[in-house]
Amino acid sequence: MTLRTRIFIIVSLIVLFILGVSLFLIYYSKRTVEPTEPGATQNQSAGSPAQNVGQQPAPISGAVVPQQSSEEAIKNSAKQTAKIFIERYGSYSTDNNYDNIREVQTLVTDSLWNSLSAAIGKPTDGKFVGVTTQAIGSSFVNYSNTNATVKVQTMRAETKDGSTTDTQRDVVVNLVWQNNMWLVSKFEWK
Repeated sequence: MTLRTRIFIIVSLIVLFILGVSLFLIYYSKRTVEPTEPGATQNQSAGSPAQNVGQQPAPISGAVVPQQSSEEAIKNSAKQTAKIFIERYGSYSTDNNYDNIREVQTLVTDSLWNSLSAAIGKPTDGKFVGVTTQAIGSSFVNYSNTNATVKVQTMRAETKDGSTTDTQRDVVVNLVWQNNMWLVSKFEWK
């Protein structure tokens, strides 16, 4: 037997040994993992946030995760809708052809959509302007089951005439509960 043949056999045996140990460890680790709750399965598919309201995520090795009530989830939904609306609507450029307005259509009431969409297609002065808006905080001004007013704190970066300015601005966003979701009915930059 040549040296080359012996090296090939030794390397093959080592590779097979490593492969065998790896397969054993994978198989063994899958068998020892047990569901965290009675009746829970390992491969739970993640549904939409609305389907998962009130469901507690699986705990991570001793971490205590408080279960969110349905009311807390609905309140968080109002804040999230306000922040998403402001970030999308408030981020635009003269080059985007009013995409920022089109992106918020599903987040606003019909009356607000009629008002916002009236701006689509209006000509610009030709100079580039770009604004990026990021929501950095939010709090309720008032809240009920059908109406909410959320104050959103934003950081805005505006690029105009080759220079960028950063500003912090608050926005008061009024929302209404329609068709089992929060929709923006009115907003005002402060």
